Amino acid sequence: MHRRSHARGRLGALLLSGVLLRGCADPTVHPVGMARYDELPPETEVRVFKSEKEIDEPYTVVGLLRETAVRTRTTMTLQDALPGLEEKARSVGANGIIIDSTDMATAGVSGLGVTVSARAVRLVESVPRPGR
Repeated sequence: MHRRSHARGRLGALLLSGVLLRGCADPTVHPVGMARYDELPPETEVRVFKSEKEIDEPYTVVGLLRETAVRTRTTMTLQDALPGLEEKARSVGANGIIIDSTDMATAGVSGLGVTVSARAVRLVESVPRPGR
């Protein structure tokens, strides 16, 4: 009985450490909705919006994104987080991002950065069609 309890404790610690490490690994993307789209090529433009009010065409939210840009001895900004957000948006077939929030992030005592939460959206009118 004691061995099983000890093994469960080790397994629990291993799973917890995996969750903690994964929580630190940004960018993250969580698909939403029932529709699934193919990944878009790396050269596909991803439009960035500060608000959904800026979008003037039909769209579907296909994922929730989170990216942290932080490095020691430097200050990182939203611009530094955008490449990771765009990559993750393309991975779920999105060609647009709506920035929902930005928060300050730190690295040690000398690094400042940003954590960005956003929605990956598929802009219907802007999706490249085969043969165009």
